[in-house]
Amino acid sequence: MKRRLLVIFIFFLLFFPVLATADSIFTCNSTGAEKTSFYSNETVYVTSNTNITTGSTTIRFYIATHRTWSSGTNLTAAATISKNIDTNSSGYVNVTSIWSPILTVGAYDLIADVNNNATFDSSDQLYNATGSGFSIIEQPIPTLAISKGLNSPSNHNWYANSSSGKNVMLQVKLTAGIYDSVKVTSFVLTSSGTGNDKEGISLIAVYLDGDGNGTYDQGEALISYGQYLRDEGIVMLDTADKLTVVANSSTFVIFVYTMTNNSGSSDGKTYDFQLASVEAVGAVTGTRARITGLSIQSVVKTVYSSSTTTTTTIPTTTTIPTTTTTTQPGETKDLVVGLSIAGFVVVAILVLVYFFILRPPQAYRYTPV
Repeated sequence: MKRRLLVIFIFFLLFFPVLATADSIFTCNSTGAEKTSFYSNETVYVTSNTNITTGSTTIRFYIATHRTWSSGTNLTAAATISKNIDTNSSGYVNVTSIWSPILTVGAYDLIADVNNNATFDSSDQLYNATGSGFSIIEQPIPTLAISKGLNSPSNHNWYANSSSGKNVMLQVKLTAGIYDSVKVTSFVLTSSGTGNDKEGISLIAVYLDGDGNGTYDQGEALISYGQYLRDEGIVMLDTADKLTVVANSSTFVIFVYTMTNNSGSSDGKTYDFQLASVEAVGAVTGTRARITGLSIQSVVKTVYSSSTTTTTTIPTTTTIPTTTTTTQPGETKDLVVGLSIAGFVVVAILVLVYFFILRPPQAYRYTPV
């Protein structure tokens, strides 16, 4: 019996100092709440829930790879990171940052070298998060999945003198992952088609499609706008601070062209674009989001110069009608008078020509009685 008590006493003598104070120090967040798992982009803080010294003292804290600790282990050699931290006047450790990003993935223990001898022993404080160590895990990356909306328009004709200048070219569905909301910072479009994008398109705009119907409705929020600076051009639409997709949810946007009056032709000019690039970051982490689903093709719009068209139908059998000319009585009388006068003048001229030119009169001859 005495031998059994002796063994128990030796066990507590060797291990109780560490176990009894195992929860005195611990890793936490910036508010002091215990935290046993950190993303690699987070900051590790430490604090204590009891006094670990009798007064204000500088203690060397170590973070080392999780292990089974043996008395006499050199803390400096074992440590991944270390830092001097002051206890307050009561011997408590105030919330203090000890490890800043980027953190290395793994399992770790926290040691307070209370006697400052750089060696692990019974007077030191150990925190190993209930025996498995506190963990550093890979930072999840914000994601944004992009797809063409179900209500995106199809290829269509347009007329340059249309009463409505706004024309939806593409509806896009934006879906954020579960880890973080995503702030979209820009869209990049590349234009194509037989029409002149600089001359034929006065404005490219992106609107929030609040009801998801794929059409522009009065009052829907304008997110960004721009213009092509040349035909077959590229435009970047800046959306910073204007479009956030909430984590694990979807948002719809529409891309709208406003056409000029000279955008079409009698045989039609085509316009289309590709959504080639999207930039976005995590709303909380600020980490660049992983984008999937690009690129996306818009509809092809064919623009004609006029909405008025003439259709000519050629019949299979052509009938040539008979034409009848009707002369009014007054017109007949005038015609007869005119012809009579013309005939008289012609006869008079002919008589004069005969007697005076062709057969002149003979000279008078005197004959004596």
